[in-house]
Amino acid sequence: AEPAVIMDTVADQTLVVFIDPGGPTGAVYQPVVSGQSLTFQLRDGAIVDQQTGSVWNLAGRAIGGPLEGEQLAPVPSRTTFWFAIVAAEPEITLVQAADG
Repeated sequence: AEPAVIMDTVADQTLVVFIDPGGPTGAVYQPVVSGQSLTFQLRDGAIVDQQTGSVWNLAGRAIGGPLEGEQLAPVPSRTTFWFAIVAAEPEITLVQAADG
């Protein structure tokens, strides 16, 4: 299995989520390095930014390419089961990614 990448905007803030293929865990980051906005995608099973072609790991660190050694700023988040979060946050809104 390979990781998944989700780019989305929440409350006018662009975010990227890197999802671990080994389990239901992921991490959320601000997709910006030194003021440059980045767009991420999977390429041959690796997380790559379209702007520089740098390769990123699940921890939000560039491990290859022009941005090697750079770190994305994490956004506080958590992974949990739906029934647990809806019990703790009954007013939560579920947002589903659009197909395509």
